[in-house]
Parts: sequence; C-alpha cells; structure tokens
Amino acid sequence: MSRTKVLFLWHMHQPLYRIPELRKDGLKKLYRLPWVFLHGIREYYDMLRIVDEVPGVKVCFNIVPVLLEQIEDYSGGEAVRDVFVEMIEKDPDSLIERDRAFILRNFFALNYETQIKLYPRFRELYDRRGKPFDLESKVKRFSTKDFLDLQVLFLLANFSEVEKERDEFVSGLAQKGRDFSVEEKEELMARARSLISSVVPLLKKLQDEGKLEISTTPYYHPILPLLMDTDVARFSNPYRPLPAEKFSFPQDAYEQVKRALEFIESRFGRKPSGMWPAEGAVSEEAIKIMGEAGVKWIAADEGILERSLELGLRSEGFPAKELLRPYEFSGVRIFFRDRVLSDRIGFVYNRMSPEDAVRDFLEYLRSLSEAYVGEELYVPVVLDGENPWPYYPRGGLDFLRRLYSRLAESSFVDFSFFEEVEVEGESLSRVFPGSWIKQDFSTWIGSEEKNRAWGYLVKVRRELEGRMTPEAYSEILAAEGSDWFWWYGEDHPSLYAREFDEIFRGHLIAAYRLSGLEHPLFLEKCIRQEKFVSFRRFPAGPVSPVLDGRITDYFEWLSAGEIDLTQFYGGEEGQGESLLSALFFGYGDGRFYLRLDSQGKFAELLEEGYVIRLYLCNQKGEFLIAVRGFPEVRAQLYSRGGEGFSELAELDISCERILELAVPTEHMGEGEQELYLVLEREGEVVERYPLSGFFALPPRAEIEKEDWIL
Repeated sequence: MSRTKVLFLWHMHQPLYRIPELRKDGLKKLYRLPWVFLHGIREYYDMLRIVDEVPGVKVCFNIVPVLLEQIEDYSGGEAVRDVFVEMIEKDPDSLIERDRAFILRNFFALNYETQIKLYPRFRELYDRRGKPFDLESKVKRFSTKDFLDLQVLFLLANFSEVEKERDEFVSGLAQKGRDFSVEEKEELMARARSLISSVVPLLKKLQDEGKLEISTTPYYHPILPLLMDTDVARFSNPYRPLPAEKFSFPQDAYEQVKRALEFIESRFGRKPSGMWPAEGAVSEEAIKIMGEAGVKWIAADEGILERSLELGLRSEGFPAKELLRPYEFSGVRIFFRDRVLSDRIGFVYNRMSPEDAVRDFLEYLRSLSEAYVGEELYVPVVLDGENPWPYYPRGGLDFLRRLYSRLAESSFVDFSFFEEVEVEGESLSRVFPGSWIKQDFSTWIGSEEKNRAWGYLVKVRRELEGRMTPEAYSEILAAEGSDWFWWYGEDHPSLYAREFDEIFRGHLIAAYRLSGLEHPLFLEKCIRQEKFVSFRRFPAGPVSPVLDGRITDYFEWLSAGEIDLTQFYGGEEGQGESLLSALFFGYGDGRFYLRLDSQGKFAELLEEGYVIRLYLCNQKGEFLIAVRGFPEVRAQLYSRGGEGFSELAELDISCERILELAVPTEHMGEGEQELYLVLEREGEVVERYPLSGFFALPPRAEIEKEDWIL
C-alpha cells in the first residue's frame, strides 16, 4: 500500500463590507454587514485553535487580504461603525422601535438546528417572532428583558465553541441560557473582541511553528479571468448573453495579485508561494499574470483538468491517477482539488456523526492507496474555511478534531503543505477557462442583473481613468470583487441582497467622492430588480390538469414549470421547514394553471385558517388571487384599480392533497408574468415566496417554443 499525501486548503474570505462614511470631519469606517466579526469570533478562531491543539497537523490557510484587513479593523481600535455590533452593545432600555425591528429581522439569521434550537430561550423568542415579516408590529410582543436575552443569545450562538468548553464564564452563560444581565453581556462582548484580536497572532504563531502554510487570493477576491477580458466567458458558455461593453483591464488583474502578495508578506514576514484564485477561476492569461507576479503554485477544480485534457477522470466516483498529481503551465504548478472529498466536507458530513464522517473520509483515501500501489499520490482538499461549520453540530469541532487526529495517526496518509511538493508536474498544453462551479463563469456574469453590474463597473472605471486618487482606485478594485456579482441575478436568494447591492454601488460612489468628483446619478439606482427565477424544472409545453386536488396521473403536470419553495426557509435565515414546498405553473385550454404543494395535506392548511394570496403583475395590470378554506374552498380574482383591488371573477379551484386552480388567460397578457405569494393566518404574514421581489415566469409564447427542455 502506498502512502497518500493529503493537502488541505481552507479558503478564508469575506468581501469588503466596509465603505467610507464621507463626512466633513474625514473618513470613518462604516461596516454594513457583520460577517467578518461573527466568523472571526467563531470559525476563524476555532479552526486555528484546533490546528494548534492536535499534534502532527499541517494545513494551508488561504487568507484573502481584504478579509485580514477587516479583521485588523475590528481588532485594532480603528474608528469602526458596525450597526450589528452596535445593536448587540446598545443598552436594551435605549432601543427605539427601529432598533427593535432591526434586531428581530437580523438576530435570527442563523442556522436553526445548530445555533437557535440549542438554546430553549432562543427557540422561544424565535417562535414568538415567527417569519421575518411585519416586524414593526411584532416589536410589541417583546419586553426589554427579551431584547437583552436576544442580544446575548445572538452573540453566544456566534461564539467560539472552543471557548465554550474552556472558559467557565462563557460556558456558564450558555448553561444559564436566559435572564442575562447587562454586565454579563458587556463581559461577553469584551471576550469576543479579545478573540478576534487574537486571530492574526495565532496565524503567525502557527506559521512559524511549521503547522500552517499561508497562501492567498488576489486582494479583493475578483474573478481574475473576467478582469482580463469579460469575453472569456464566451469560451466556456457561448450561449449566455454578455454585457454590451466588455470589461478588460489586465492592469487591474495584475494589481490585485501584486497587492495580495505584498500585503500577506508584510503581515507574516514571508511572501506566499501559492494562491487559490477567487472561486478557483482560471484562464491561461490569468495564470501567466500570477506567474509574472511571483506565484509558484495555484489550485483549481478537477473539472478544469477534465476540460483541459478532454478526458473523463472519474469512473463511478473513483478518481483516475491523472487527478492525483500536480501539473505545470507557464511556469506555475497547478493542483486540482479532489471534488468528492472537498464537497463531502462542505455539504455532506454535517448530516453524519463525526465518527462515520471521518471513517468515510479515511476509507476513500485507503481505497486510493490500495488501487495505486507504489505510486506517490497527492489529494488536494480545497473548500471554504468558514461556511460549512454553521451546519455542523458544535461548529464542526468534533468532526475536525477527530479528522485531524485520525489522519495524523494513519499508517497510509501524510499531511503535506502545497509548497513542500517537489515532484515534477506534467506540463499542460492548454488550460480551459472556468471556475469550480460548472467550469464556467455564469455565476458572476451572463444574467441581466450581473451584466448590468458589469456595465456600471466598466463605465465608472473608464470615466475615472487617470483621475483617481490612490484611495479611489482601491474602491474600484474593491468593486471588482466576485461577491457582488454572485448575489446579483436569479440564482442566489438572500435576505441581504439589497445590502449587497448598496455596498457595491457604495464603492463606486466612494471612488468619485475620494477623487473630489460628484458621482453620476445612475449609481443611485438599484441594480437588484427584485425578480427571482429558480426553476427546479423548466416548463416544456402545454398542460391540461384535472382540477381535483390530487395528482390524478403522472403526466398531467409533467410539462409544467416547477419552483422549489423550500429554498427560502432553512437556508440563510436558518428557518425550520417551510409550510409550502413547490409551485407548478403552465398554460393550456385558454387557461393559466397553478398548483401548490405543501409539506403535508394542503387542505389541512386551509382548515387551520391559513389564507393564500398570489399577486400577479403582467401586461394586463396587477391582480390578486385570494384562496380561502371556509366555509368552502374558494379562489377569487381581483384587479387593482384607482380605489384598490376589486373583484373580477370566481376561479375554478380544488384542494385536497394539493391545491390546483385555473385563471382565464384573458387576464394574463402575452408577456412575462411576475408573481409572488403570501401565506397568512389571522391577518398576519407567516411566509412569503420569494422572501422579496417576484418570481419571473416566462411568457406563454416562450413556453410553447420547441427548445424548452425538461
């Protein structure tokens, strides 16, 4: 049996949530979102402590400079304003109604199963709030004491799991669970600030002790190939529409790489030899720029290697030998991440016991050693360093400790740094341009909103060319970060989509203001259009269902479009299971058909007093469909006029296992249908789908085209 070298790369990243608050008395650092602080006092701190405590561990932390810069802001006594931190620290007696609504909206934005449910008092407050709607009216349900407990519990849920074990004060608060004092909250916040201040010294200590290799990413986490030339996206996905005016600033790409290497060297005394390009996004030109700046190795996804070699490299999930070694291109060594192991940590092992998960990980490595006897194997495990752990019990503490310990004790596995690998890599004649997601760039470009954001960026970048101060140029580089484009478009719902939009435009506005110029008014216009399209199944043709409240046969809804409604609850908001599960839609027989599925029998929701309201916007106007269950199931169509909604028609409906209804197409128009739906009970909004904005349903004419595919 050969020995296998496993190379861990934990990618630590957050975008620049800070924008300058431009005032006459100078610049103050204003943080719009708190994720640097909250991850800093839990995931970043705990992951370092685990490496420190387990003998024999060697891993790579990939530190994005803009993350480290923000950690330094929080830990260095800078003039920082973070409204989330302020809301934790604020005396509960001084909270005004707006503050209370803010806390009710944001302090439950956690994973329900692993962070809220753990604390009975937190769960009680969560249940009392319900879903995050009509919060201004809900604040009256909560006393000052409730808000104090909520401040402490939000901080505790985001607090280091290591410290909950070893710090008697912190563990005592967790056990107490309720009725906290202001003094206890202040002491907990003081300890939180101490934790985030210790992150950078811990990184340096572990590097100097030989337990940690530090690599980096271009400074503000841009998609490097797109900075070189956005037209590169055509190569991997020729059918996506791209911005009318391409973005092509190779000098910015080089600057992002150069600044990153210099920044990390200034903090840790060593120039990093390696780089994880943001989102594993590579192109031949981007690799050459990294090499010119002094990067010795990079990592990318195994799918890029498959496309570059034009070979299938897995058989029934088992990796071919070609995946288990490094390669060379233009003087840069390239490692290709093992997608199976990386994604199991990211998305699978949180649902398994730590023992079972670690056993599965080791068995995978053992099978490689047995299959390739005598070979020197390299298995790169590359994934986000902070995002998986909120989904694990105890923040993944038990899993990581067990994984590191078992690997260190293994007779067939060795830890390795990327920079230690000396085996000569096979040369690649070409590198396919793409990212770790689908081996293309469609997550960041190619939809209406994403393209509009690139249009804003290229217009500002060209207009300010030669007129920017250094500070303004940094704001432009910050706006080139990948995260803003990730959150635009229809593919990633978020309660914080508007905030991401405002931060992106805020960086562009700041670039003008820091150059002494008035910013153009178009930057005040939201890019986010509040439409959401995420089909589980695309519509494929006409439908003609029997409206009987049951799935009469397999084929009656087979050609309909289907939207997964469960994605809006249980994700970022950390909600429990949503009441509704799916929305189906389609045209046929002169009607627009809608079907709703629930987690149980739909008729039971109506019997319990729930009311469904579906809001439609189209060429014909604005409409409301109201569905009630008592004294009988009825669906009424209303149209909006000058005096509000007036009734138009009674609709055909049936509700039993599922809810099915039909709207005459004379009310629908020929264009796109915008739709959202609300579930109410006793006049209160319980759930909304999507969380904000509309579903954008394709026009009837498009559904009838032959190129729609199931």
